[in-house]
Amino acid sequence: DNFPVGEADGILIDDITITPVTGSGYRISDFTPGTAGGVNTIMVDGGTPGVASTFAYDFRLGTTQIPGCPGLFVDLKKPRVLGVATADGAGHAEFAAFVPPAASGVQVYLQAAERATCQVTDVYGVLFP
Repeated sequence: DNFPVGEADGILIDDITITPVTGSGYRISDFTPGTAGGVNTIMVDGGTPGVASTFAYDFRLGTTQIPGCPGLFVDLKKPRVLGVATADGAGHAEFAAFVPPAASGVQVYLQAAERATCQVTDVYGVLFP
């Protein structure tokens, strides 16, 4: 609707519906079960089908450049690579690793990167119970 509003010409918007967008983009979607002393699975969604995600962790936040991706950084001080997994047709990839019992009470930061497309997830923090 475009008609005068008050004494000025303007646009009055009515009948608008706002739909929130949640969980979009390349991201760590889950880390389960999130406990020390067993196998945990880290999952990403929004990846590029057929492209490998490299999963990394650190105990401290920082800034580390991703090799081959000028200007792109992970937010981990000295990232340690957990492993690599290729995204399926829906852009989902996951990697499982054993977390030792000694990790109980320890804060760990996780992040994933697609080096082929130069994109990274946000940092995902886990405090193991």
